[in-house]
Amino acid sequence: MNDDQFDKLWNHFEQRFNELNERLDIRTGRLGDKIDGIYNHPDALRETLDTDEVERGALADEVERHENWIERAAPQIGVTYDASA
Repeated sequence: MNDDQFDKLWNHFEQRFNELNERLDIRTGRLGDKIDGIYNHPDALRETLDTDEVERGALADEVERHENWIERAAPQIGVTYDASA
């Protein structure tokens, strides 16, 4: 094998390795995006659950205020109110 043939072979391998590296970089990037999506999904669920917990707490407080108001207002308007019913 002479120098010219060796150079052609070297250049061919170098080109192929560069192409493979580019394809690998693209696939690695896509895989990274998918992994980010996997990590982001539980974060979004946690945020939704946190919001739901806060809203449930606010609704529970509102229901308690309504019940207290009904208990105070019932005798004044002549209505029997049983909170356990």
